[in-house]
Amino acid sequence: MRDTARQGSAAAIHPYPCISSDCSRPFAVMFDGGRLGNQMCQYLSLMLLRKQFGIKIAIRAKMKRILTTSFENVWVPLNGSKCFTQHTQRILYRNLYNQLFNFNEGNPEAYPLSKSYFISNYPCPIELLLPWREKLSKVLVFKPKILEEARRRMHRSLEAAGLAESPDLTVVTVHVRRTDYISYVKSRYGLAPLTATYFHRAFNYFRKRFAHPVFLVTTDDKKWCEDHILGPDVLYAGSQDPSVDIALLSQGNHTIVSFGTFGFVSAFLGKGMIVHPENNPTYNCESSGVTLSVPVS
Repeated sequence: MRDTARQGSAAAIHPYPCISSDCSRPFAVMFDGGRLGNQMCQYLSLMLLRKQFGIKIAIRAKMKRILTTSFENVWVPLNGSKCFTQHTQRILYRNLYNQLFNFNEGNPEAYPLSKSYFISNYPCPIELLLPWREKLSKVLVFKPKILEEARRRMHRSLEAAGLAESPDLTVVTVHVRRTDYISYVKSRYGLAPLTATYFHRAFNYFRKRFAHPVFLVTTDDKKWCEDHILGPDVLYAGSQDPSVDIALLSQGNHTIVSFGTFGFVSAFLGKGMIVHPENNPTYNCESSGVTLSVPVS
């Protein structure tokens, strides 16, 4: 854990190399699998390599297409363009990160890549990303219409509950993912779906610490939430649009997440505490003052 924290330090940002005038420099390109949450975390992971080590980066057309529907500042060049050819060597993200880190320790002023790489997995290295949260959260800026709709839904939910004008309100956004993820976490990790116990424990953590907390839920299973966790201070505020839900989740003072990258990237773009299930396989360690694990049963 000590080495991980050191590697993820955001104390210094490597100066950006020129990305347009020097086509001879190798680069890294990211795999573009998965849906919006995966694409966002893969993009953030790639941006981490650029900011920390100063390497050239590129993305594929699918990632560009998905991200530009929700965000207005996706500037990274496309793989396959003049200076970012298809000739790359496959590598796992963690292996490339360690290679860059070890090189940078001994040669901080030298360019760390001798060849171009294609990152072939779905990286979302939370313990590396969290120290860079403040800086990296600015590389994905929601389009105004998406952010406006998210804030409108938040206000409408608070207003319907008579809480819109409450003083000292602490808004905690909550992601409840079920449907497809129930079978996925069972087959991939041997985990049971989250029960109401986890969410109520997470709610109580904030109820004990703030005078007026309110919990705004986005979910892919509204009926389950209505039956198990909604109440006077637990309100449904979600939509059928993943972009709007991610924006909404990012607007809370704190965030409670379930399994998966969707909840994490939403919380990462926000602020405050990120509360997650104790056995969440995505979180390899606790980041003091930022994340908190809560027992699920």
